[in-house]
Amino acid sequence: MDFIKNDVLTRLFVRYLAGGSSLRQTRGVTRAQIALFESQAGFRNQAVLQQAHFNYVFNKAISVFINQGVSVNSLCRANAILLNSQPDDTIRKVECKVSAPNGERLYIPPSPDRLHALMNKYVSDVKCQEPGLFNTIINYSRLVNIHPFYDANGRTARALAFAQLHKQPSLLLCFLYRLSADKDDYFNALHHYDVTSNEYVDCDYWSQAKMWAEETSSQCLNLIDTVNKKLTAPFILMPQAQVHLSVIRFLWFHPVVFLASLAKKLQVRIDYLQSVIKSLCDNRILVPRAMRYPEGTVVFECPQILATFEQIDSLLKNNLPRSINED
Repeated sequence: MDFIKNDVLTRLFVRYLAGGSSLRQTRGVTRAQIALFESQAGFRNQAVLQQAHFNYVFNKAISVFINQGVSVNSLCRANAILLNSQPDDTIRKVECKVSAPNGERLYIPPSPDRLHALMNKYVSDVKCQEPGLFNTIINYSRLVNIHPFYDANGRTARALAFAQLHKQPSLLLCFLYRLSADKDDYFNALHHYDVTSNEYVDCDYWSQAKMWAEETSSQCLNLIDTVNKKLTAPFILMPQAQVHLSVIRFLWFHPVVFLASLAKKLQVRIDYLQSVIKSLCDNRILVPRAMRYPEGTVVFECPQILATFEQIDSLLKNNLPRSINED
């Protein structure tokens, strides 16, 4: 099976990038709850619905940049998707200030009369760049400092960074370093750049972020690879094992499944899929769970994958590089 570890890892990053206050918004929502909602078995919970919505629109914003590239139009469209607004209404027409959660003023962005010229220059500079981490850092920081939109400037900048590095999760991971780093260091790193910066400025924060990303990404990818080999080992040599392997691959993206929706998504006859699910349950890869609501509904979850996701989440939030721990 063509198992793509990087795709699994990048999917896990989204929940930490998609919200306005990512850590606060994800604390009360588990991976299992999101997976249960996505199984289409009928599970509903307000916090889960909110997080699922954040994830969905963030992925749509990423797709805008991947499919259309960077332009003033694509930036406005991505921001409008995040805020459920119209692209023509996204660029702000009023003065504003950027404040920390405690109310402390951090930064006064450019006045509205400068925004169109700054955005045009920004897009022109981005189009002339070679792809890579350092240019993505410039683009991310610079867009946050231009602060062209009424809201979701950080989310728009993160969606652009995700699009520019989505094939290189070890580099993309640098933008999750803020989950573990000192907030002041993060804000200071942002302000190494002004609204016209187009050269990378080396600073401790981004150097540490890169080191942390390389170490953590390697650990995460090895963990996924090890668990996947355990999951697929009982079936790899089995005649006609393709559906078993397809279900296991699907589980890495949706670790809780509902038989009816799974059959539709994989385009497999439900009677044949039932035998595959039974085989996966016999091998303790899947575990049936009866739902309280809708009453009588049964879903199947993969404890090993859910446990793997918990381990990865722990690494993303707590795995600081040695040199940082020693300071």
